[in-house]
Amino acid sequence: MNIFIFSGGDSESSKTNYYMKWLCKRLCNEGNIVFFRSLFDDILSGKLKKNRLAIENEIIGSDIVIFCCPVHLHNVSSTTKEFLDLFVEWSHTLRLTGILGVVVTVSSSNGNQSVNKYLHKVLNYFGVTVLGNLSINHTMEEEKVKNKLYDFVNLAKDLDKSQIKVEKRQDEIFLLYKEWYETNRNFTESERKSLENIGINVAKDFQELFNLNLKSYRYIKKLD
Repeated sequence: MNIFIFSGGDSESSKTNYYMKWLCKRLCNEGNIVFFRSLFDDILSGKLKKNRLAIENEIIGSDIVIFCCPVHLHNVSSTTKEFLDLFVEWSHTLRLTGILGVVVTVSSSNGNQSVNKYLHKVLNYFGVTVLGNLSINHTMEEEKVKNKLYDFVNLAKDLDKSQIKVEKRQDEIFLLYKEWYETNRNFTESERKSLENIGINVAKDFQELFNLNLKSYRYIKKLD
């Protein structure tokens, strides 16, 4: 299975990065292909926009995406916001339809709920069907956190995708974009093409769009 992990910790020694590196290693040891990105890897520490296409292909080529973010004043970290802004066009094109998501937040005490809600919503607009949100704080014992994290992700891996029911919000987003697409409103030519590539012109609702993208509609851009 292909899994993409984004870790939004602003310091290399942060708990966010620590737990995601641990999870990445365990998933790799089990034979999964894991793309791990943080501020401190070779791509994100360089020219972020220049490397956008390489990261995009890693995300699009994954079955599950895991977004982990520290809680900063009940908000996402600056690293996470910068990363999400790279793919703002996806919020108009449901580009990641057919991909499952997991949201993880790490706090010193509280604020997880508001950050979970924000990341969950953004991923929905990207097209990701989020299976759940996991809140971690620094008062929790390390081994318990690791076990909880692994069990949470392992549950997502073992699901039969063909039986997954999409979220109500995703259906609402789909119907709005479907109407705009059919009336030729509010989309650039590039966005219209992206919507067609995932099948918005043939699907009647988001559930059908999700099922279509499990099979044949996902495409990957070529690197220059």
